[in-house]
Amino acid sequence: MKSLLKNETVALPERLAANLRPYQQRGYEWLYKNARLGMGSLIADDMGLGKTLQIIALLVKSPPVPEAPALVICPTSLIANWVREIEKFAPSLSVLVHRGANRAGIYRDLQKAPVVITTYDTMVNDIAIISSFEWSWVICDEAQAIKNPDSNRRKAVVTIPRRHSIPMTGTPVENTLLDLWSLTDFAIP
Repeated sequence: MKSLLKNETVALPERLAANLRPYQQRGYEWLYKNARLGMGSLIADDMGLGKTLQIIALLVKSPPVPEAPALVICPTSLIANWVREIEKFAPSLSVLVHRGANRAGIYRDLQKAPVVITTYDTMVNDIAIISSFEWSWVICDEAQAIKNPDSNRRKAVVTIPRRHSIPMTGTPVENTLLDLWSLTDFAIP
């Protein structure tokens, strides 16, 4: 573990079909080192800088297994983007979209792919199933959706058993100190 604290580079996984920009490489390394140290992370940078690709690189480097998949929670409008980006950059990872009429009825149905993508509202509605087992990762895209510590979304998401948490927000300057605390407390309870 000591070597992880130094300024050493963390090699990109060979199965990642992408080249990262230098700032994305640093972000990916930081995420990986934090995870290896048992910590969560908060990614809060401007939109369009490649937060999704950094997360995908992390999932390829430390691939979740179907018994403990990664859960990506995002707005409905971003589901297709996540599926497309995973297919493009990490074809070795299969994806299950948990949304709509065909969503899982029992928790075992969520354990059929290493990456499960759902929406915030579906997560709240299906929290009994989603919180029935431990996830390797819980990643909240557009995490401003859980910045209010008194909201139903925030209350539900913190009950999900998980090894690692990563809230992502592209609007960091629009958050108050309480909002940032809420996101950080989710990442590192």
